[in-house]
Amino acid sequence: MLKQLLPTNATQWEEAFADAFDTVADVEASINAIRGTKLVSPPASFLPFLVYEYGLGELRPYVPNLYDLIDQGIDWQRIRGTHAAVAMGLGFISYIAAIEEALARRRFWNSFQLRFPTLPAADAPDLDRIDGIATLSVPKRSIFRRGVHYYDVGPLVADGGTKLDGSRLEAESGVRLREGGPLWSFG
Repeated sequence: MLKQLLPTNATQWEEAFADAFDTVADVEASINAIRGTKLVSPPASFLPFLVYEYGLGELRPYVPNLYDLIDQGIDWQRIRGTHAAVAMGLGFISYIAAIEEALARRRFWNSFQLRFPTLPAADAPDLDRIDGIATLSVPKRSIFRRGVHYYDVGPLVADGGTKLDGSRLEAESGVRLREGGPLWSFG
């Protein structure tokens, strides 16, 4: 291969030198093997470096299996900032939820709530994981306001209906597990 790079007026000594140091034939198989190692079946020792390379470190606390994180996290990054990213992120921890956007006329128009068809299995780790994944999955301007299952009492809307319409005067139903976190309303 190096001989092909020589000019047409190369001397015999330059051609012999190129032949002697042409190692492409010796290492070509190894080069091709290295090229696909991280894509096909990376060794476990490569995984932390691949997580760093692909920028998936912020998802690492929520997806403990690094093979799954690399396989699905790259696709999640491509759709990040959409409702599909929230659905995919919740799928990492085996949950599904419908996204309900706040009304545009509300003060916090950029907030949303997640409505779960089933009750989360464990409060302690799961609610923090749901909050973390939902916050990472949506655009920066959006705020994860509330998680709901069954018990849902919204704020008062003055629509001329009957007495309070089963609403609350000052806020929605639910409790916060930490200051500044979302409300959780599971009845």
